[in-house]
Amino acid sequence: MAWTHPDHPGRCVRLGYCTNVLPVETLSDLRHALTEVALPLRERLHPEGTLGIGLHLPASLAAYLAGPEGVSDLADLGEWLCVSGFDPFTYNAFPFGGFHKDGLKENVYRPTWTEPEREQYTLDVAHVAAALIGACRGPQSSAQSSTQSPTPSDAPPGHVSISTHPGTYGPWVTDRSELKACADAMARVVSRFTQQEGVPPVVLSLEAEPFASAGNTRALAEFLVLANMSVVRELKALGHDASEAGALAARHLGVCLDACHSAVEFEDPGEAWSLSSGGGPSEEGADGGAFSASPRLGYTLGKIQFSSALALSSPASDPEGRALLLEMDEPRYLHQVRAQSSAGPLAESDLGNLAATLAAEDSTAEAWLEAPEWRCHFHVPVDLESYGSLSTTRSHADALLAEALTDPGVWPSGELHVEVETYTWSVLPASGRPGGSLVDGLERELRHVEALLRGAGWSSS
Repeated sequence: MAWTHPDHPGRCVRLGYCTNVLPVETLSDLRHALTEVALPLRERLHPEGTLGIGLHLPASLAAYLAGPEGVSDLADLGEWLCVSGFDPFTYNAFPFGGFHKDGLKENVYRPTWTEPEREQYTLDVAHVAAALIGACRGPQSSAQSSTQSPTPSDAPPGHVSISTHPGTYGPWVTDRSELKACADAMARVVSRFTQQEGVPPVVLSLEAEPFASAGNTRALAEFLVLANMSVVRELKALGHDASEAGALAARHLGVCLDACHSAVEFEDPGEAWSLSSGGGPSEEGADGGAFSASPRLGYTLGKIQFSSALALSSPASDPEGRALLLEMDEPRYLHQVRAQSSAGPLAESDLGNLAATLAAEDSTAEAWLEAPEWRCHFHVPVDLESYGSLSTTRSHADALLAEALTDPGVWPSGELHVEVETYTWSVLPASGRPGGSLVDGLERELRHVEALLRGAGWSSS
């Protein structure tokens, strides 16, 4: 569903929920999960309208749907999504597969962007996305090809965002040449995106994450300089002049700003937004509807993942809070922890590692205990201010969205993509988990974000 504002004609916000909360490996799994969870969610929130969804397709399913054997099933899926009232405007191509299986941990980064399987997976997702957006939006989705210059319109073509990790897991990087290889692989994918016609521009949206090869938004912005150079070089080799190559790179290479990750890194919301949106505001037409020029840093914002982390204030004086947080260690996902201390920044790659560090009772353990606050990469429902005796970083996510809504002139495609992403419902401890079904929980999360949009003057259409 598109959200519009009377002061910003030609601009819209697309809000949806990421389906990586659901265990899906096959097409049957996907249809079942959407039927059991997404359909009742749409009926509760927008019974006469549409529900935005961020599709997560594991690599095996994406490859099948993008291949010759899946042509009929892909067409059927597009028709079913349309009839069911879904808008699949964004895609999560970070987890390759087995996202809900124990033992995943840092292997969620495999294959890395140095491996050809990552390239093919991303291209398969883009192929599926083009087919589904065409089925669900019809002729409007082909209003502008990705190689045409954007122009004002009452119904802007917008874009399709595909999020992915920023290259690899940080501890695996041994040489800068590996980052260069990641950038070159991304460039090959982006060059293919520029050749897709009849669909909105596809934006490869890189997601910073603690302990990734780009662990925070500033590090991602630095890597994107390298990636942009690779994309421009690839496009020039295909015959584009420097100006065309730069404009296409800026349109198809972008950022996925994850609010949970940003909060764990103790980022300032204003700075994180500025870096993610290409370095600052751009000019907007007198009627508010003109598209902005290419971001000056050579990339754009693909989407915001609206998500929330756990926080523990004054850990030295809160043994109950420390115990609760450490007990949340589980065998499936990485739960990186960061703190700011007088000794400098502190970081552990997982809750189990933090427990071992504290058990050592040395100077490092003392620094952790004396830190004013710990923040942990454990996604929790975005509507919650607290989880048991722990607090959350909900205010950080709220602030990031507020920053994004202050100046729609920096949305180059005319759209802001907002994807609520709490994939941890299956591992949330019962001690702090809100009551009700999964659908109840997702409804509360989406209503929280919808209230923020309405409070800023946006309305659903």
